[in-house]
Parts: sequence; C-alpha cells; structure tokens
Amino acid sequence: MLDRLFREWEERYGVEVKDTEYSQRFASIIASAHEKTGRQVVVLVDEYDKPLVGNLNKQEIFEDYRAQLASIYSNFKSSAEHLRLVFMTGVSRFSRLNIFSDLNNIEDITFDKSYADICGITENEIKVYFQDGLLELADKNHMSYDGALRELKRNYEGYRFSADGSDIYNPWSLLNALKKSSIENYWNDTGLPTIVAESLKRMDADLEETFNYYCKSEDLKGLDLLNPDPTALLYQTGYLTIKGYQRKLHKFRLGIPNNEVKTGLYKILLPYYVSCSRKPANRIVEEIIDNFICGYPDKAMRSMHAFFAGIDYKMKMDNENNFYNAFYLLTHIIGLDTETEVHTSDGSIDLKIETEDYIYIIGLKYDHSPEKALQQIEDKHFTLV
Repeated sequence: MLDRLFREWEERYGVEVKDTEYSQRFASIIASAHEKTGRQVVVLVDEYDKPLVGNLNKQEIFEDYRAQLASIYSNFKSSAEHLRLVFMTGVSRFSRLNIFSDLNNIEDITFDKSYADICGITENEIKVYFQDGLLELADKNHMSYDGALRELKRNYEGYRFSADGSDIYNPWSLLNALKKSSIENYWNDTGLPTIVAESLKRMDADLEETFNYYCKSEDLKGLDLLNPDPTALLYQTGYLTIKGYQRKLHKFRLGIPNNEVKTGLYKILLPYYVSCSRKPANRIVEEIIDNFICGYPDKAMRSMHAFFAGIDYKMKMDNENNFYNAFYLLTHIIGLDTETEVHTSDGSIDLKIETEDYIYIIGLKYDHSPEKALQQIEDKHFTLV
C-alpha cells in the first residue's frame, strides 16, 4: 500500500526515485510537494497504528511494521521546514514502542475540551440538521418525536472526550439509523474487538469493576500494546468513555457509552467465558430471552442450566471470578428490563427480570439447595414487591 501511494505522489510531484527505502521516499515527496506548489505540506494520518494492532500475535511482522512506521514518522521532525501541519489519529500514543522517539513536539489533544466534540454529532446538531430523518424515524416506528430522540440517545450517544465536554453520538450508527429509520447495532458490524476480549480474559479482569472504573488521565494516554491494560485498551478502542469527573481526586469515571456498544461487547465477550457443547452461548441466551418473553419460565431455566453448564468445572471451582463474570454478562446481555440486588424493606431480590407481560423473581444460592432460594422468596414476600 505504501509503495502504491508513494508511486502516485512521486509521479504527481515529479520526484526522481533514487532510494528504495520508504522513509527516504516519503522525505523526497514532502520536499518536492512543497517546492512544486510553493505551499507547505499538510499530512493527515488516520489509524496510524492499525498495522500494529492487527499483528499483535505475529511478533516478527509486528516488529517489522513498528520499525517501518517509526522510520516514516521520523520525517515529521526532519522535514519540519516543509510541513505546515501533521494530524494523526489512532488508538493511543503507545508507550515503549519508540514510534515517536524522534518527535518531541507532539501536541496531544486527547482530553482537550476545544476538540472534544470534533469527531461526533451533538444532540443539538441532530435537531438542527437531521430534523427530517428524526421525524421519519418516529413515524415509521410509531414513536413520538421525543421518544425517537430518546431511543437514539440510549443507543448511540454517551461518548465524551474531556472532563467538561458534551456527550456526543457515534456518527456512523446515528446516520445509518436515520437513513434506514431503524434502531439497530450498526457499529458492531465494523469489526470484532478480539484483542479486547483476549486481554480481559488473560488478565482475569472483574468485568463489573472494569466497566465502572475511576482512573486518572495518565492511565489512559499511554498504552503498552505488548502488555495492554484492559481499562486503557477498552477506553482507547471506544468500549469505555468518560462518564464523570471527580475534581478533588482528578479522576475520570469511566463507563460503557451506550446500549449499542454494551450489547455488542457482551455478545463478543460471552464465548470467552462460556463454552457450550450443545449450542453456541449466544444462541442459548436468545432461547432464554424468548422463553421469558413468552412466559415459559421452566424452559428458560433449562436454557440457563445449559448456559452455566458451559462454564468449565475447574474454572468454577478454582476461580469464582470467572463464574461471576459469566453471570454478569448473562444478566446484561438478556436485553430485557433486568435488575440485580433489588432492595426491599425485608431484604434484597437477587435478580428481577421484567417483560411486557411478566415479572420474574429469581433467587440465587451458591452451594445451597433450590428449595432454600424458593423459601426465601416466599418468606420475604418478594412476589408482592
């Protein structure tokens, strides 16, 4: 790809190719473009780190690409007299990769309020510029104007990139929803975060804690790709975002941006924690949902039994955290009105699932009989809540 692009630019700016090294060729292109046009060059690099992220498990290729990228990006300093602006986007300023070792004048705008909403769409912009699409979405889905806006907000808003920045919408998903007049999971079709899932599993992360986390900005800026921190990785890849800021502690509160991201992420993570022999874990979850909606609790519980049977026995016995993570994913991936630890005047309900026609009260016991859980539900009159 680099060779094809460089050949095109070399031809356009009349560069005589004297060197086969990409770094030298790029330097000649930048200088020639300046001399030919009389204007300094602007370089835009999108996803500068994609070759690295895509080859984490291929060490030889990874090192080769890292070296190539470092040599190419070194031109941003050595060719400074020919450059007006260099703007780069990517997962992060990776630490310990020496990609930017020759660059000491980079301005990091990751948390700069001035740029906080430059890569998304605000709610006000929807109302001003997408009024027709919003009205059509409401009409085709039998919703009010405010109802359609709430659905868009619930599914596609929630990203924030500075302590005081506005919440913004994912442009790709929002524009697809307005174009097709349908609320669907569009962003999840753009790629699978296997690196995220593998890192979380390898580090035995507590999912609930990871998805509701407080940290300082320094924890999110530098990302060691060779040994990535799960929280920083989730933030930099868009699966976590800023939800609040503790000024006294100088800490961000992170959380999952919206329903679209949550549903997609949990479905992708599920097979890493549950391996069912009869059917894929996600298919069993669909069975659980269908049976709850249709009013078949016995069938739903049989499917739940198959689901939990898919957690390796040794994993359950030696690492309760994995069992808890699987349960956490199940309760959130169901997509129904699901609440855990519902407090009442006489105790707390372990799990409540509500559909349009039914409400289910579920008691959970670890190393206790089902009868004890049922008796507790009856004794505490949870069914009257």
